[in-house]
Amino acid sequence: MASTRLVLWRAYDPDLDFTQKPSFDPLAGEGASFGSGRWHTKAPGKRIVYASEHPALAYLEMIARAEGVLARLAFVHFEVVAPEVHRPPEKVLQQITNRRVTRSFGDGWYANHPAPVLEVPSVILPFGRNYLIRAVDPNARINLLERFELPVDERIRKLLER
Repeated sequence: MASTRLVLWRAYDPDLDFTQKPSFDPLAGEGASFGSGRWHTKAPGKRIVYASEHPALAYLEMIARAEGVLARLAFVHFEVVAPEVHRPPEKVLQQITNRRVTRSFGDGWYANHPAPVLEVPSVILPFGRNYLIRAVDPNARINLLERFELPVDERIRKLLER
C-alpha cells in the first residue's frame, strides 16, 4: 500500500511559558495530555499534533483560541508520511459543533484506529482541512521543513483587543 504524504502547518504562541523552554517541541503533541480540544479529551501521555493544510488556516485557528492579545505567532511547516488518513463519517460531521460528539469520535480514533492521521474540517472555515496526528505512532513519520515567527498584524491585534 502506498503512503500518504501531507505537508502541513501549525501555529503556536511563542510567548507562553512552556513554549519558551528549551525542551519545547511543537511537533511532540504534549498539549493533548494537559487540555482537551475539539477532537480529544485530555489524558496523561496522550500526544496529538493539531495542524492545518495552509498557514492562513493555522493562523486563524490560533487566533480563534487565543486567550489574550498575541504579539507574534510561531509556525512550523512540516510533512507527515503515513500509511493511511482517517476521516469521520457524515453523522459525526453533521454534529461538528457538538464537542461531546467530536471528542468521543476523536478519542476512539486515538485509541483504536490504525490510521495515525485524522482529517477533519475546520469549524471556523468548514471547507478548510485540519489534521490530527497521533504523535507517538511509529507509522506517522513527522519531518520538520521550516520554523519561523511572524508578528501578529496590527489590524488583527486591534480586533483581539475589543
